[in-house]
Amino acid sequence: MSKKRFVTTGEIAKICEVSPKTVIAWIERKQLRSFRIGRGPRKVTLADLFDFLGSRSFPIASIEELERMLEEQSTRAELVPAV
Repeated sequence: MSKKRFVTTGEIAKICEVSPKTVIAWIERKQLRSFRIGRGPRKVTLADLFDFLGSRSFPIASIEELERMLEEQSTRAELVPAV
């Protein structure tokens, strides 16, 4: 991984198949590390997300696999026409 990648609560929710509110609850309970600049959206580093998923036995073998999942997810979102 050449550059540091950050993910949003929405992206995490899609990966984990939960609501964004659940992801925010994980963050507020300090189960998942995050940061924000000012009043901006919460961000999570890819490494912190990988550690969090590993602690919950989520079946992801590597950070690279997680990064591929996120890229596929964003590609699929771009292919869905706006309604």
